[in-house]
Amino acid sequence: MSDEEIKKIAKLTIREGKINQTVAGFVLKRFSRKYLLKYVVYLKRMTFENSVRIIASGELSLTIKNELEHRFKGKNIFYEVDSALGDGIKVKIGDTVIDFSLKNYLDNIVKGLKN
Repeated sequence: MSDEEIKKIAKLTIREGKINQTVAGFVLKRFSRKYLLKYVVYLKRMTFENSVRIIASGELSLTIKNELEHRFKGKNIFYEVDSALGDGIKVKIGDTVIDFSLKNYLDNIVKGLKN
């Protein structure tokens, strides 16, 4: 089986952020370990490229969630809570991190004062 065929099957597995149980079951039963490892790598890459992680200090309101979903339309959005942020949010898109947290703001002020 070629890498391109494995990629196509991985794409069929995830549609609109949901896993197709039929395709996943087929893969688990029929793929050898070698092909299964490639398949998992492609799934992870696809999920990583098409996802946004929103980390907040507490639970976000429905209004804010709706606005974020509008701004990141077509992406899978994962919400996390990290009380260490103080206040604000941190957005992770692939390798890019956009930090609007109070902790980051204060850390930058302290760093600026030290220099």
